[in-house]
Amino acid sequence: MSILAATAVLSLGVLSLGAMPANATDLEVTVKGEVKSGDVIHYGIFNRSAGFTDPRKTLAEEAIKVKGNSAVAVFKGLEPGEYAVATYNDKNGNGKLDKSWIGRPKEPYGFSNNAKGSFGPPSFAKAMIKVGEENKSISIKITK
Repeated sequence: MSILAATAVLSLGVLSLGAMPANATDLEVTVKGEVKSGDVIHYGIFNRSAGFTDPRKTLAEEAIKVKGNSAVAVFKGLEPGEYAVATYNDKNGNGKLDKSWIGRPKEPYGFSNNAKGSFGPPSFAKAMIKVGEENKSISIKITK
């Protein structure tokens, strides 16, 4: 590698490190409940109430294969603030939460704080968790 190429690579590395907020933290989300080894759990993290649970409005998404009786996703580099997590077990592997004709989920699902809604998903406020400057871990139990 030439000196010029090495300098360019090092410069890009320094720039990308500089882009990370100094107080960025990680959020670890463990899902338990109606899961079995091999299932795929989809996670979506949201940072505002507008569009909460709309897959097109996620801040970040993960799809994690269950090992044993749980699945763990880690959202890295979050700034301190308020977030909510929505998750579901994609039993048939089609990449979406299947629903009945009246809109009731057919696959196990859950939210941060194990929040429940009535006649629909819970509000962002019920599912909201605060992320500070230290890494945080939460657990969600998913059910039908």
